[in-house]
Amino acid sequence: SLQGDTQMEEQYWLIAPGENARKWDEYSKNGEIGIGWEELGNIEKYDSDYESFQNDYIKTYKSENDNYRGSSPKQIWDFYKNISIGDIIFARNGVRQIIGMGKVTSDYKYDDSREEYKHIRKVEWEKIGEWDYPGQSSRDTVHKLRQEQAEEILTIMSNKMTGYEKKLDEIKENLEANKNVILTGAPGTGKT
Repeated sequence: SLQGDTQMEEQYWLIAPGENARKWDEYSKNGEIGIGWEELGNIEKYDSDYESFQNDYIKTYKSENDNYRGSSPKQIWDFYKNISIGDIIFARNGVRQIIGMGKVTSDYKYDDSREEYKHIRKVEWEKIGEWDYPGQSSRDTVHKLRQEQAEEILTIMSNKMTGYEKKLDEIKENLEANKNVILTGAPGTGKT
């Protein structure tokens, strides 16, 4: 068969780097993305057995009234199994903002040395900034986007000069004039 048959189209994912993007500073610096639910341990032990995984998920989280039969098991499984190297991830903050875009560069890893968010994938972040999400995004931690949704986001990201780039221009001018600049701002806004 031709190489083309096996070549999968890249997929697009929307992922929240922690509640209110609180892990974004760390992830954007370290070239990674992670999700919580660490009580489940290393998901690789399930190999391809989604049913056993789902049953363990339900046992683990039954006591929390976290609509536990809902979409969470599917989201975790997507992160483990269905995201592929080369896929595009959009990081979101809340439901109205995109804060980064990058390419997945590793398979799933479970990193037990971390305190939280132990399910990890490496990502090469290509764009970091702030863009308005077109409409309102999914509240799921891990959400697969349709091609046309992804294209809409990409258009927004490439079109307008972002606040981030305007800021960079301003900083460049100040540096040329004064040789030093002090940056202040919330974590995760690209000061580094």
